[in-house]
Amino acid sequence: ISAPVTNGMTIRLVLTLMLASGGIAHVVDVKGAFLYGEFDDGEKIYIKIPKGFEEFYEEDEVLLLKKCLYGLKQAAMAFYRKLRAAASNIGLTRSSADPCLFYKWEGGRVVIMISWIDDNMIVGPSDMVMKLKSDLMKEFECDDCGELNEYIGNKIERVGEDAIRFVQTVLVQSFEDEFDLGNRCYNTPAQ
Repeated sequence: ISAPVTNGMTIRLVLTLMLASGGIAHVVDVKGAFLYGEFDDGEKIYIKIPKGFEEFYEEDEVLLLKKCLYGLKQAAMAFYRKLRAAASNIGLTRSSADPCLFYKWEGGRVVIMISWIDDNMIVGPSDMVMKLKSDLMKEFECDDCGELNEYIGNKIERVGEDAIRFVQTVLVQSFEDEFDLGNRCYNTPAQ
């Protein structure tokens, strides 16, 4: 019932490949992702009449859902199945190592898409990234978030052509707030 989640190591490996090949990374966010999902195996889910709609129904009536809604435990997996089908329609192959990694080889070059729920990072040569973004936006209504600059609470900064810096400003701020660190400086493994 749970949708797969990409592995942090996969993200780091793909970003390393991007740097080594001189590629780019962009993000596309699927709008209303969980509303695309459909129930599996004839599953039926009934809900109480939502607040504000009671006047249109009898007191003892319930509604049969035809599609997933946010808040259903099935919604994430139902959307993942839709995303997997869309990736296949676009010509992407799903990785056997990470179920959230999809790729496509073309003319000796590769474009990679990694999904984390409704966000999709697309990595590769500029022309292939733009084509895959366009293809994905034909499958779903999406927001083009542009170049990758954040990943699950990490700020991502490109440092020149051959390096990336991950900065966990939100986490650091939460430590400062919780432990009253003030302006003191501490050595970290990254220094």
